[in-house]
Amino acid sequence: MRVGVILSSQISKTYPFGELKGIALFILCVLYKLLRSSAQEVPSVPIPERHSPKLLILLVDGFRWDYFERQKHQLPGFRQLISNGIQVEYVEPIFPSLSFPSWNTLVTGVYPENHNILGNYMLFLGDDEFPESVFHLKDNSTQLAWWWQSAEPLWITATKAGHKSYLANFCRCDVPYEGIQPTECTGYMYQDVNFKLREHLNKAMSRFRQGYSLAMIYDDSIDHAGHAWGPDSNEIRVALARIDTILQEMFITMKYHGLYDKVNIIITSDHGMTSIKKDSGVEYIKLSDYVNPDEIYKVIDYGAVVSIAVLEGKVDSVYNQVASIPGLDAYRKNDIPEEFHYKKSKLVHDILLVAKPGYFIVGLKGEKQIPMDAKSSSVQPYAGSHGYYNSSEMRTIFFASGPAFKKGIVHPVIGLEDEYQIFARVLELQPCPNNGTWARVNDMLVEAG
Repeated sequence: MRVGVILSSQISKTYPFGELKGIALFILCVLYKLLRSSAQEVPSVPIPERHSPKLLILLVDGFRWDYFERQKHQLPGFRQLISNGIQVEYVEPIFPSLSFPSWNTLVTGVYPENHNILGNYMLFLGDDEFPESVFHLKDNSTQLAWWWQSAEPLWITATKAGHKSYLANFCRCDVPYEGIQPTECTGYMYQDVNFKLREHLNKAMSRFRQGYSLAMIYDDSIDHAGHAWGPDSNEIRVALARIDTILQEMFITMKYHGLYDKVNIIITSDHGMTSIKKDSGVEYIKLSDYVNPDEIYKVIDYGAVVSIAVLEGKVDSVYNQVASIPGLDAYRKNDIPEEFHYKKSKLVHDILLVAKPGYFIVGLKGEKQIPMDAKSSSVQPYAGSHGYYNSSEMRTIFFASGPAFKKGIVHPVIGLEDEYQIFARVLELQPCPNNGTWARVNDMLVEAG
């Protein structure tokens, strides 16, 4: 109490006025308590940081499995990612290896026959609930919400668990599922090519700093180059180098903001690409040379996989017309192989045509063709294409790095349907029922669970 007496004496000398005695006593008590508390050596207990898993999924469309290997010495960004994590030898695509079915399998873990997105173009013949409808790759107004209600996507499961999500140009994240939408989303819209990857990744880093757990970003620059110039073109190499530069920039940003060791990064794709240039030896199958259009209701899609909805009573006739076409396999609906994981969907039509690698199916002209445009009936509408079954050129990639993943591993082959479980486990979510095989992927993670 000696300190209190001295302080009291000093205050009285400096402020001799009676009205200040209350103030002096108050200050004296506060200082005394502070001095006593400082004299006690109480150990500091740090407040633990709230654990919040963070996952960035970058979907690079059309990234064939061998693109990286043939160019890796010019891709330091990809090498940095892989050296600190996982590189899968290659990923087996689903059937059909087309964009919309593959995107939906990636985010749900189920095959097309279960999520009911069978192609980039589809025909629903109608029922008591919905009228006849066409699904068109290039027309968002046709991609109504009811097409997407058969399987729950990753971002909805994350939202239900309380995670905030940022999705950029991602397949139909803007369509509510059971009335639920993610925190922030710009849905996919078809265009020739999108050059906003840098902007989207910068936003993702900003959202992670704001407490978001999930970011999903779509980039189509490699797919565009593959279609326009072919998989062996210099344009593919330029597109890949551009992405690599953006990755390097992102790593610098992550280190600056303390995210480099906290964010799990997965770079994946949907399918590969093959050349369909005439000088590559591909042969074009013109359906108009084989079928009677008067017996057909609609031909859906063109290229590697084509469906035919026939008029009543004409299935056998049309099947006989297409069954002997060289370069493709034709199936009645009930005879579609189980291994396609396709036939049980309500959207499957009477006859399915599957082109063999090295062949391309040219659609009909006019109103019986979906889509009804010049490319569907053109011989060589592109320089590159995909959708083929049992073709090594359809294989794709999976790279991953971050605190959830082991380091420096080349992992054996997985299937596209297996990836969903990795996404869910990294976010510490209970996966929805799916067609993936956990045993094929669990050894990628530090804690397999």
